[in-house]
Amino acid sequence: MPMDEENELTFEKQGHIYDRRNLFIIKDKVYDLTDWINKHPGGSHWFQNSGSRDISVAVYGYHKDPVKLERILKRYEVDIEAREIENPFLNVPEFLIPENFDIDKDILRYNWDDPKGFLKVLQSRMRTPKMQAKLKRADFLFDLVAALILIAHVLMMFVGVPNAILPLWGFVLFFTLSRTALAAVGHYHCHRKKNGISDWGDSLFDMQYVGFSIILFNGHVMGHHMYTNSSIDVKRTVFTGMLELPRLFRVPVMTLQKFGQFLTGYFIRWHQLFQVDKSARVPLKFYQLLFVRLLLLSEFVFCMVSGYWLLWILQFTASIWFNLFLIVSSHDFEEPETNADLSHGQDWGVFQIDNSFDMSVVGNGYIDCFLTAGLGTHRTHHVLPGQKSGFSNIISNKVVRATWEEFGKEWTRTRNFLLERFPKLFVHYMFAPVKRRRHDQGSDSRNSPENPYVINPETTPSNHKEPSGFFAENFSLSALKVMYQFIYVGFKGEGSI
Repeated sequence: MPMDEENELTFEKQGHIYDRRNLFIIKDKVYDLTDWINKHPGGSHWFQNSGSRDISVAVYGYHKDPVKLERILKRYEVDIEAREIENPFLNVPEFLIPENFDIDKDILRYNWDDPKGFLKVLQSRMRTPKMQAKLKRADFLFDLVAALILIAHVLMMFVGVPNAILPLWGFVLFFTLSRTALAAVGHYHCHRKKNGISDWGDSLFDMQYVGFSIILFNGHVMGHHMYTNSSIDVKRTVFTGMLELPRLFRVPVMTLQKFGQFLTGYFIRWHQLFQVDKSARVPLKFYQLLFVRLLLLSEFVFCMVSGYWLLWILQFTASIWFNLFLIVSSHDFEEPETNADLSHGQDWGVFQIDNSFDMSVVGNGYIDCFLTAGLGTHRTHHVLPGQKSGFSNIISNKVVRATWEEFGKEWTRTRNFLLERFPKLFVHYMFAPVKRRRHDQGSDSRNSPENPYVINPETTPSNHKEPSGFFAENFSLSALKVMYQFIYVGFKGEGSI
């Protein structure tokens, strides 16, 4: 293993002791950012759980002018070989690590130095004062619309429902779409500076009941965007757990798990995270998350007490499944093998556009950026992930496409979620055979929360065999155990993305 002491958080080199959690790899060089983390303009949160990782994507893909950062980074470079400290399992949950995972082969190393490469040319065009002024205005308008959607959602729930201004199906449709739109706000805000002001809508991602915003910035930004289309891409594993469930019971069991997360799980997880990670206690973030959690709970109590329980159940279920399928619609994760070029040395920007889909629902970009939970101009979002809103991506999309075509690339068409992606995804995920995880349910994470560098010696490959036959898959004792465990961990706050 590349680590000299697997059970220690410290690393000693030439008589100097380093904290592994503060060592980072950027273009094969190692930096001790202990003194920089708390000075980082975007907040210290971005460095959590990323120690001993290669964060070149975060540096060169997220910042407007990465070259300027090199002067800062030079101060913190240390004489350590990257392989000496690189965590072979990237500090991620064990279920994300596929069998035979090899960090050298499965995590792409990109070419960041070509001054005439697509990414460098695009970034230079986006840095002009005129473009930056347009983006700033777009972000303001996006946030204004976001606030109006939130107000409309609250008024419709607590005023519209008791006054029956819509039929039952109308309310279900409205709340499904309003929750999806608010998830779009949370989606973009999770990429922003972590201070509770710029990212004031971060917690709104929770409104569609699927994910958990307090870990979204790490799982989505530092997981999905950094490892797009790799074997540990977080989005790729969204349905991994569900595919363990018998096909006959996937919808009800998955829905019950999400109900458990909503009712008790998120509060438990929230408490655990704020107890373990004291740096997460940004006061504004704490109260913003509390506000959203109490809003969700008050909606539930209001509907149950007032007799609108059927409405709540229907909109809850519709919101979950609409958004679950949206999450995996913007990449070809349902394919057994990717068609992506997985060779090292590529231009990161080219790879992102080649391996993402733009999504639409109604065909209007400004509406679709909300109805797709932020996936409307998804390719632009992937190549310019540091942008703050869907409206900014719409404005930037023309520049991205023009630059792309200048490089002789074909700009593929936008996919319609309802007509193209959803039918294919539904057939695949509802009817795919049961697929057990590599490790036993309930086993400890390979990287423990207290010490992400400890390799758990008791974690062993699962002895489960894929059930054969309809009855065995759906009604055997092992199937019942899997379903019970799946629901149980939801009420504990686990199984969240």
